[in-house]
Amino acid sequence: MNRFSKNRYGIILAVILFFFFVGYPIGTVEITPTSAKLGGQVAANSGEIVSVYFDWGRQGCIGTKTGCSQRVTADPATITGTGFNYYHPFYYSLSGLTPGTTYEARAVGISHNSELYGKLIGSSETIWTFTTPKLPTVTTSPASNVSSYYAQLNGTANPNGFATKAWFQFHQSRFL
Repeated sequence: MNRFSKNRYGIILAVILFFFFVGYPIGTVEITPTSAKLGGQVAANSGEIVSVYFDWGRQGCIGTKTGCSQRVTADPATITGTGFNYYHPFYYSLSGLTPGTTYEARAVGISHNSELYGKLIGSSETIWTFTTPKLPTVTTSPASNVSSYYAQLNGTANPNGFATKAWFQFHQSRFL
């Protein structure tokens, strides 16, 4: 979050940039096992144009030179400031995430060739870490107490925090 700063060209910036996750209280994130929705807010001087992005990647990627993080253009891609009394929201939906994996993200604003990193609301942090939930898992065990007319089917299910239904499917087969 910056209110006033100078870039390398001596241009004074007047931009405030916040980072939040959509639809939940501050400090949480709207995530599924394979997606997350990122959001931010920016306020700028009237008429100032700010291009908005998100940097994201697996934990430990942002800010490294390894090329493992990505920069994605937010929606909308640019915001024209209307003064510091109004914060303009911007978003990006990540998809194709791996269940049970830790990711990190940060909001980025570019104005007059200077990058600003949004601070998480209520924090001094610019990078927020989140973990996608694991999918439910099922283990099938061998049948027991098998007779001509009966068999006990065995298995376990771990819902990993999801509302989960479990059942057995079976098929009668005859061997000749």
